[in-house]
Amino acid sequence: MNLLKMQFQGASSFMNEFTPRFGDFLQAIFSREHPLQIGQPCACGRSPDAVRTCYCNDCQFFEACCPECFVKLHQLTPYHWAEVWNGRFLERMDMSRLGYVHTFGHDLSGGRCPEAPVFDFIIADVNGVHETKVSFCACIGRRRDRVDHLLGAAIFPSTLKLPELGFTFNILKDFHLQTLTSKKSPYDYLRAIRIKTNNAFVDSVPNPYLQFLRIQRIWRALTMLKWSGQAHDIDRCLPFRRPGSVVVPCFACPEPGFNVPDDQWEAVDNEHQFLNTLMIMKDGHFGLQRFSKVDDPDDVSLLQGAGFFPPDSEYNEFVRNVVAYSDEKTTCSKFNAVELQNKLKFKGAVITGVVAVECMRHVFFLSAVDLQKGER
Repeated sequence: MNLLKMQFQGASSFMNEFTPRFGDFLQAIFSREHPLQIGQPCACGRSPDAVRTCYCNDCQFFEACCPECFVKLHQLTPYHWAEVWNGRFLERMDMSRLGYVHTFGHDLSGGRCPEAPVFDFIIADVNGVHETKVSFCACIGRRRDRVDHLLGAAIFPSTLKLPELGFTFNILKDFHLQTLTSKKSPYDYLRAIRIKTNNAFVDSVPNPYLQFLRIQRIWRALTMLKWSGQAHDIDRCLPFRRPGSVVVPCFACPEPGFNVPDDQWEAVDNEHQFLNTLMIMKDGHFGLQRFSKVDDPDDVSLLQGAGFFPPDSEYNEFVRNVVAYSDEKTTCSKFNAVELQNKLKFKGAVITGVVAVECMRHVFFLSAVDLQKGER
C-alpha cells in the first residue's frame, strides 16, 4: 500500500481491522462483568465463609474479594460501586450495604468515629446516585456544623439546615463542562446519572433534580467569583474595573494608569490620538426574547449586577421613567405601521430583545440590558 493511499484512507478501512477480533473484545468485556474468581475462597483467609463475592468495576485493576476486604480496600474511594454476586448475577449496590459508613471529620484515612450516630444520606457523584450511610465526627474538640463537614469532604449540601442530600464537587464540575460544551440540560444530565446507577429500573433511583437545579446555579456563581478574581480581591490590582465585577475586561483597550502611562496622553500628536481612544459600539439582538411563563416571582440574582446586566430593581426603575417620558402618540402613518408590527412581533414577550455595549476594536462585551417594549 503506497503512502498516498494510506494518507487518505477512510474510517471504514481502519474499522475493518477490528472485525476479526470481535471475539477478543467481547471476552474482555465479559471478564469485567463476571470475574473468574467469583465463588473462590478469599485470599484474606479470615474464615471458611470468606468467599470472593464482591468485585469493583470502577477500579482499573481489582480481584474479587469478600465483603470485609472490599470495604477495607475502598476506605479512600467511597463512591466506587460494589458488584456483589447474589447467586445469579452481579448486583450493583452502594458500599453501605456491605457495612461501610462514610465518616466525615474524624481522620484522613476514613476511619469510623465511635461516638457518632449513623444517618441515611444521598450523595450524587459522576458515576451515579448513592443511597449511603454517613456519620459526622462527634469527638470533643472536633464537633462542627454538618455543612462544614460535608464541604471538607468536597460535597456540596443541598440545604444549610440538616442536609440529607449532597452533590460532589466532581459532578458539579462535570456538569458545568458538559453544558458549556454540548448545551446539555440539567434534566438530561441527571437522567443519565440515574441511568448509570440502575439502567433497568431508573425510577427506583432517587431523583434530586430540583435540588440539582439550585445547587448548579450556586456553583456557577461561585465559579465566576473564582475565575474573575473577585474571590482573591482582584479589584486592588485592577482599579479601573467596576468594583465587584466578574466580567473579563478588554485589557487591550487603553486604560489610563493601567496599560497607558499618564504622560503618554500628552506625548501623542493629534494625528495618532485615535490609538489611545476607547472606542465602543452598541448593537441589539431582537431574537433573544423571553415569553411570559410560570416562574418563581421571588427568584433573585446571585451576583446582584456584578455581571453584564444591571440589578433588576435599578434598571426597572430607570425603564419606568424613560417609558413614561417617551410614550407619546404619533401622527405619522409610517410610525403607526411600525408600532403595529412591534405589537404583533413581540406579542406575549416579557423581554423583547437584548442591547449590548462592546469595545469596537476587540469586540469584548462591556454591558447589556433587556428590552421590554418592542425595540426600545
